Amino acid sequence: METFPKGILLDRQNAQHIKRTEQKNKNKKRRKSKRKKTKVMLHLKCLGIKTAVCCCVLSAWGIIQLGTMQLLFHIRSLAFVDDVPESHLLENNHPLTNLTEFYKNLESGYDANALNCWVGATLYCVLLIFSLCQCALNYWYAQNARKNSNVLC
Repeated sequence: METFPKGILLDRQNAQHIKRTEQKNKNKKRRKSKRKKTKVMLHLKCLGIKTAVCCCVLSAWGIIQLGTMQLLFHIRSLAFVDDVPESHLLENNHPLTNLTEFYKNLESGYDANALNCWVGATLYCVLLIFSLCQCALNYWYAQNARKNSNVLC
């Protein structure tokens, strides 16, 4: 006779049976916790693989484009003088007559556009991170689907 941890005297067969059932219960709990994690991860997937890759490419291009424009606005490139808002170049809907005031307003317009480009590039960075996460989730989901499928392709 063996003593089980609870202090009950059991014969060898019953002790082994109880140990096996406890081990099965532990395995079931582990499987359930894994399933819960899997379900949470699957709910985070909201873009398909092609859409996620397209968003990655577009956001990378947006970061490059707006970053370059921000730099050119910051160094006051003459190529972008037409993109400065007219509200910075006019005073009470009349052209500015004082040249120093005109340059001051022109520089504030360049700075405003540079800030707008920086904000846009930052938003594209956030979109790029989100799209990369969606690509990773799609890859992870495809790998798990291959492991769990019994169909040979």
